Amino acid sequence: MEAPRTFEVEPKLSGKGLPEPDAFAIWRGAPWYVEIQRSVYTVKQWSEKMNRYEKYYLSGEWERAEWQPSNKKIFPYVWIVGGNRYKFAIRSFNVFQGSVDSLLNRERV
Repeated sequence: MEAPRTFEVEPKLSGKGLPEPDAFAIWRGAPWYVEIQRSVYTVKQWSEKMNRYEKYYLSGEWERAEWQPSNKKIFPYVWIVGGNRYKFAIRSFNVFQGSVDSLLNRERV
């Protein structure tokens, strides 16, 4: 299994009201925000969390991250690791749920 090229625990993305991922990684040539879920979230809690990612995406602040390639700006995939599966509205970014194996099989929500 390929190790991440970059791995940062609880990265600080910016100001208040923005997402707070558990980790940021560059793995298999792609950037990832990782959400580790050990507890059950309500639909409202997940909606609020995803709305923060949407706000961050729309702000364009992510384009200035130091890891961004110079030739093409890439918003990280959001990967939810945990035993529960959640249904989400369509977002401007890609969200994946599940284990490494399911991610490798590209089970997109």
